[in-house]
Amino acid sequence: MIRPARLRHVVPIALATLVTAGCIGGGDDDPSSVSAVIAPAEVTAGATIEVIVEGEGQGSFELEVIDAFATTTLSEPVEDGRAVFTLPDALTELSGLVAFRAAGSLGDPVIGSTRVVPAGVADTIDIVAGPRTIVADGADQTMAIAIAADSFGNPVSDGSPLTFTRVDDGGTTSQFEANVDGGLAAVLIDSRTTAQRIEVFAELDADAASGRVTYNEVPGPAREVVLEPVEETAFVADGRSLLELRTLPISDRFGNQLPDGHLVRVEVDGPDGIGQLTARTIDGIARFDLVARDRPGVVSVVARVSGARSLPVEIEFVAAVSQLPLRVSAQDDRVTVEVGPVLDASGAVVADGTPATISGPANGDPIEVELIRGAATIVFDNIAAADLDSVAVTVLGVSTTEDVQ
Repeated sequence: MIRPARLRHVVPIALATLVTAGCIGGGDDDPSSVSAVIAPAEVTAGATIEVIVEGEGQGSFELEVIDAFATTTLSEPVEDGRAVFTLPDALTELSGLVAFRAAGSLGDPVIGSTRVVPAGVADTIDIVAGPRTIVADGADQTMAIAIAADSFGNPVSDGSPLTFTRVDDGGTTSQFEANVDGGLAAVLIDSRTTAQRIEVFAELDADAASGRVTYNEVPGPAREVVLEPVEETAFVADGRSLLELRTLPISDRFGNQLPDGHLVRVEVDGPDGIGQLTARTIDGIARFDLVARDRPGVVSVVARVSGARSLPVEIEFVAAVSQLPLRVSAQDDRVTVEVGPVLDASGAVVADGTPATISGPANGDPIEVELIRGAATIVFDNIAAADLDSVAVTVLGVSTTEDVQ
């Protein structure tokens, strides 16, 4: 977790105000005046600050300790013209300027100051990296940011050098240098051209280091996609068989294989219209099940992924019906149509439920029935001979016509 940097700033006008403020010392019974404030110019955070106030008189000197957040008043007796103040540790934990204003009961106050600097970096450094996913194209970038602070949360001094180390999947390392500025150190890290998981950490000399954070370099857009049927055999237009299609392994222009779950689309254009199939890559390959058309003809399939388009693949579906017997008989105003048994391309009876479309009367709509054991019988009643010259039946794109006898 990143600790918020706690900075201390003293507004310059505050020091000027100290000079013009009134006396804060003891009463007239113990007259005293301050001539000097002696304090170290610089200490590290958490160190003890000893402030010596020199002057004349008896009684006590008062010392106001002023930081960016509060004013603390201390009082010490005067002995041999001086008073010694030891500041509590709590007043020296935060880096920045600490101002002192000392006064006796007489005379003007005297001011001084000490700068508190960070005590040295703590054992660990906070680090983040982002974006967490970049393209492995040699041009994309991520940024690593480190915050190094002492045990009190004070950021290390500006200009302190940090070293960032990048570790790839194979253990190869590369280093980047950056200086702390405003409490932070940051570097831009260029991507490589190999998709992989990357770790990065930061070090401040030999004093402290961060944990490792990770980001991923992922494949870019697909360079090309190749689509092909899994089996190179004849395909029948039976409306129910499945034809497996698949792509060859898909990679970007640097040879990085697309990750699992990448969406691939196949556009289908055939005798019965257009359609679309979708699949996601596994091991760089997308697999599709194309349902056989229900009429003979050529189907064109094209795969698309990340802007890449395959060459069209044409698949011919041959007739799924080898025999389509049709008998039509008329008696008075009744016409009987007998279909079947219909045989498939291999010579077997077509599957139960295979649809057959029968066109009869000129002023009537086609009738669709399901074949059972490859056959069906349809009777047209109250049909005048003039209204029905012939009957046509279509099964899986194969048609035959018989005149009414």
